[in-house]
Formats: sequence, C-alpha cells, structure tokens
Amino acid sequence: MPPTVGIPMAYSEMFLLATITFLPLVFICYFFHNKNGLPTNWPFIGMLLPILWNLNRIQEYLTEILEANHGPFLFEGPWFSSMRMLITSDPGDVHYVMSKNFSNFPKGSEFKRIFSVLGDGIFNADGDLWQFQRQIAHSFIGHDRFRHFLMKTVRQKTEEGLIPILDHAVENGQVLDLQDLFKRLTLDSICFFLTGRDPGCLSIQLEDIPFSKALDGVEEALFFRHCVPESVWQLFRLLNIGEERKMRKGWKILDKFVYELIEKKKKEMQKVMDSTTLGASREDEAVDLMTLPLFRL
Repeated sequence: MPPTVGIPMAYSEMFLLATITFLPLVFICYFFHNKNGLPTNWPFIGMLLPILWNLNRIQEYLTEILEANHGPFLFEGPWFSSMRMLITSDPGDVHYVMSKNFSNFPKGSEFKRIFSVLGDGIFNADGDLWQFQRQIAHSFIGHDRFRHFLMKTVRQKTEEGLIPILDHAVENGQVLDLQDLFKRLTLDSICFFLTGRDPGCLSIQLEDIPFSKALDGVEEALFFRHCVPESVWQLFRLLNIGEERKMRKGWKILDKFVYELIEKKKKEMQKVMDSTTLGASREDEAVDLMTLPLFRL
C-alpha cells in the first residue's frame, strides 16, 4: 500500500508557496500605503483598488478623502487607462470650471464617446453649442411658470407619493431601501416637470421599473468605460459582451421610454395649439418644460 503522507505534504507545500508569494505583498502594502487616509497610487493599478473596495459607499469615501486632503484631490487611475480625475467639493471650483471659465475646460471628443448615450445635448456639448444650449436652458428654467410648476410637482409628489409609502411602511413594520425610494421620487419628479407625465415609479407596491433598471445598467457601463482603455470597451461593444451588453440593452429601453413620452406630449401640444386653451391661459399658470415654448411665442 502506498504511503499516505503525500497528501498532507502536498498541502504543506502549497501553503508554504502561498505564504512566500503573498507575504511580501502584505509587507509592501503595510509599509508603503498612505497612513493619512488618502489612497495610495500603486504601480500599474493606481488608486483604483480602494475605489472598488468602497464602491458601495463611494460618496462617503470621497468625502473622507477630501477631508483628509483638506481640499481638492487628484485621483490617478490604472496606468493603462485615462482615468485621471480632480475631485473637489468646493462650490467655487465647480462654478469656475462649469460656468465662469468653461471655455478653458472642454470635455473633448473622448468624453463624448464615453457618454455617447447622452447624445448631443448640453451634457456632451462644447464651445458655442454648449453656450447656446445653456442660454436656452437658463431662459426656460428661470421662467416663472416653470418655477411654479417645479415647486408644485415636488410638493405634490412628496405629499401624495413619498409620505403615503413611509406611512404604509411604519404601519406594517416594513423595511425600506431609502436610496431606491428617493431615486423613484427623483425619476417621477424629473419626468413630470419635463413632460407633464408621471411614470409612476413611486407607488406603495414599489414595483420594478424597467426604466430605472436600465438606467442603473447604463451607469455601471459608464463607470466601466472610465476604468479601462477605450480600445477595451470598444471591443466589448463590438462583441456585445459584458458591460457593453448592459449599455446596449439599457440604451434601447431609455430611448423607447423617452420617445414614447415625447410622442404623447407632441399630441397633447397639438391639441392645445388647435384649441383656444392656449390664448385663454392665465399668465401665472404653471407649465412643464416641454409645453413652456408654446407660451413664449
């Protein structure tokens, strides 16, 4: 009969090999990591590891980084990616980049390719096109009728949507996911004050909303595009695999949802223009963003 000592010896050799391999890494991580609460810029992987580790609490983690750094922080991603970002919470910095000196901070063609799902709107625009769209957006958003409609929408959705769900949860001892709840409130409010239509995400049943799930998938794909070289996510896109498969499915759902809202709104607006309702409307009447141009003619 062959000896049985070979099995435990094999396990011992594997354990010794693992110890020899990983122990130096443990010492390197201990002696060279930043002890001031800031992420370490490691060779090859950059600062990506702590970001992935804290992905479930990314807002809190970024806040901790800014507090530890006492101001803006330059995040360095992996060597093989273009993931290099300045993180700030200073409103003055945001105003300087996004408004006061925007021409010196163009998004560029790479940004537009990453955020292709946003099309040619204000979020992807640069230069004169951005300035033109910004002026139009300001003129509409600053209109008294739209402000009235916005406040009315938020108050109505809170009183008739959010509070009943919270009351129902208290009465039935139900545990709620507040992040999901406020996301539903945001989606309903945005859709309503843009188009005047309520998609009904905020209900006591809290049913799954395809639009919301598609939005989550698109956000995950956008994050993936930031973490890898463009050639990688373009290959995934060509092969329709991984995160790019999520992007393609989510994009179709978002387009279908938006186009249906626009089509319904166009029919409503045509009826308004064909009737005397437009001329008889009060000057202080609240109105959604898509209808507002009719009242500015």
